[in-house]
Amino acid sequence: VGYFVYDRMTKFFIPQGFELGVSSGIVIGILSAYLYHRFKEIQFPEYLQFFGGSRFVLLIMCFASFVFSFIVVYTGPYVHAALMALSAFMLEMEGFGVLLYGMLHRLMVPTGLHYLWNNLFWFQVGAYELPDGSIVNGDLPRFFAGDPTAGIYMAGLYPTMMFALPAVALAIVHEARSDLKPKIRATFLTAALASFLTGVTEPIEFAFLFVAPYLFILHSLLSGLSMWITYELGIRHGFAYSAGAIDF
Repeated sequence: VGYFVYDRMTKFFIPQGFELGVSSGIVIGILSAYLYHRFKEIQFPEYLQFFGGSRFVLLIMCFASFVFSFIVVYTGPYVHAALMALSAFMLEMEGFGVLLYGMLHRLMVPTGLHYLWNNLFWFQVGAYELPDGSIVNGDLPRFFAGDPTAGIYMAGLYPTMMFALPAVALAIVHEARSDLKPKIRATFLTAALASFLTGVTEPIEFAFLFVAPYLFILHSLLSGLSMWITYELGIRHGFAYSAGAIDF
């Protein structure tokens, strides 16, 4: 409901279709969660109680989206310009910019903030004009739209997720105490298979993050180097979910 109000309002005031992309969806999601927990049990006098509780969340969400829409209408173009400037700056850095992205991407995994980081690069950075004149933003949409320069923020994740982290899992199995090795082997071979097939790496990374954080920093550096090497080799690749064998 909140996103519907936001979408209608912004398209009414900015007919040419300006959007903040996935970022607006994230804000609407945060607003929805906050307002639900804040107002889901609100009580009104008996003659108004029909509009109380969870029903009130829908009403207040409409109002919150209405306000957010006006904020976007008046500040959105400046935010969009700032994002485009950042896009240009990161793309001008070429391989080194990809290296920095790769390092920070892995360092943010323990906090979950890599999803916001990815949102910027995968769905905001760069612009590609389609034959019909429409503009596509973000490394992922541009790659699937046929932009030959896109795929630089995804290709380097494949060596890390399909090979490096499964190798880490095998190293953990190799170094496990002999009495624990059967259990460790079962756990980490499964995690290695998940990383190889789907690109889901957290089970392996969290296993050594707290035990040997210096190794996690080294892992982040090597992940950044993987991004840089694939960039310099001219490899461009995308994915629909993550950098695993299924997407590959």
